[in-house]
Amino acid sequence: MATTIPEIDLFSQALRRATRDVEAFQQTLAQTPAASARAALTADPEGASLQPAVYRPPVGAGQAVPQGEGAEVIPALTPGLVTAAGFVARLAKMTGALNLLYAALDPLAQMTAKFNSELEKLQHQTGASATQTDEFGQATLKRSQELLQSPSALVDLFSKVNTLNLDKTELEKTDDKGNLALRLNTQEVSDAFAKTAYVHNMAPGDLADMVMPLLRPVQENMAEVRVRLAQMNTIFNDAPLPDALMKSSFAPVVNRVEQFGVSSEQSIGSATSLLEIAQLRASDPAQAVKATEELFAQLNDADVRELFKGRGVDIAVLRQQAINLKQDPLELIAEAIRNGKFDKDDLDFELKSVMKEKQSAILLSDLVKNKDDYVAGRKAVTTESKPENLAQAFEARSKTALGGYKAGSVGLETLGIQAG
Repeated sequence: MATTIPEIDLFSQALRRATRDVEAFQQTLAQTPAASARAALTADPEGASLQPAVYRPPVGAGQAVPQGEGAEVIPALTPGLVTAAGFVARLAKMTGALNLLYAALDPLAQMTAKFNSELEKLQHQTGASATQTDEFGQATLKRSQELLQSPSALVDLFSKVNTLNLDKTELEKTDDKGNLALRLNTQEVSDAFAKTAYVHNMAPGDLADMVMPLLRPVQENMAEVRVRLAQMNTIFNDAPLPDALMKSSFAPVVNRVEQFGVSSEQSIGSATSLLEIAQLRASDPAQAVKATEELFAQLNDADVRELFKGRGVDIAVLRQQAINLKQDPLELIAEAIRNGKFDKDDLDFELKSVMKEKQSAILLSDLVKNKDDYVAGRKAVTTESKPENLAQAFEARSKTALGGYKAGSVGLETLGIQAG
């Protein structure tokens, strides 16, 4: 059945509206990841361009339309010549293009939603106003391209670091405690995490979860915070410890070392070096950690100390001496065992006869035998860690081909969020 003129008019109007919507989408997505879908909006499988529909009033059979561009002779409308099927075919092509568009828009919508969700969470956490949160969001979009990290990841990272309360002193001076721009220490540490994570190919949030327990005890002293950040970067550079150990057990070992008398400045290096030695004869990271925990328990045991004292090693005196001189108690104890009343050729057996736990005796034996390596490892972390090392490593990596790829990826995500 032939399509009537009113039906053609309705189709024409609908097609014009759809075309305008497509053109609006094209303009919005010109700088986004969805730009690749743009060609599909105008491409015709038969090589013809999809043009906005234009309705012209009917003319008589054989009569020419007004002269000008596109003038032609239109035959008389006859049944079957102008049918709904023609319009449906055109609309089907447009629907396919729109489906491609929606598929490209879906990840864009997800990225935008995640970014806004992280900002909302931060706003609730800090009490920032909507304006302050929006300003922080805009600054984060810019910073993400400088730090080569996802905008959403950076907001989440800032939220985590903010729990350290690094800006407590400055915020107490103002009534505007929700002003995110005043949290300069939090931003500094967040940026350091972002750079470290990029250099070592880690998720920023995972890195924060791993390192923040080491910063919490010194959170009121930014100088010590910076030292610890630099030391952790050195450890990741050398990669002496497995990821599983670092994520679950490194911070507790550092705390044990400090409790035994190692200074805060040396404790990260001491813990790293001790765990390296513990891995020499451990079957897995968990066993290495357990051996270090048992070692400190044994060295604090009154009965064990008495037996050591009978062999010429007074642990209590050595520990206090190390604390007074800001030295490492483990180093002094290892030296004393070397010079004490022990059979050096069978040190494993000798220490097992004094200590109550086998693994800790083996670890202490290995510490004595590898004392020079232990000291060198501790000193390397303590003395060679400098904040500028991270800046240099980040700059060098960002200039590689992978850095260029990451910059492009982050740039597209940032543009997508801005367009969204």
